[in-house]
Amino acid sequence: MKYSLLSLTMLTLGLISCGDDDTTPNTNNTAAYFPLNLNSSWSYTNESEDQISQDNMFVVGTQQENGVQYTNLDTQELNSGGFMVGLLTQNLVRNDNGKLIVNGALAASL
Repeated sequence: MKYSLLSLTMLTLGLISCGDDDTTPNTNNTAAYFPLNLNSSWSYTNESEDQISQDNMFVVGTQQENGVQYTNLDTQELNSGGFMVGLLTQNLVRNDNGKLIVNGALAASL
């Protein structure tokens, strides 16, 4: 009898603690996190086993491609140490409803 009462109490508490969350999460924060306005810039520290390097990426302007406006990003470093900085500065980027869209080609030297 004790165990069934304890089990019933635990089940009741478990069901009461589960409730609906009516708040809608804000999933459209890419624009604030990665603004593509002129004069926006980002600094990244790249760490590997034997070295630490710094990449600085910034917005240099916009460009139309197939009727869609994209942002051009650039870096001051000749060889960027980070994969994402290399990817974003060699292609065109735009924000589409909270998604970062990259237009270009992914290439790697073998």
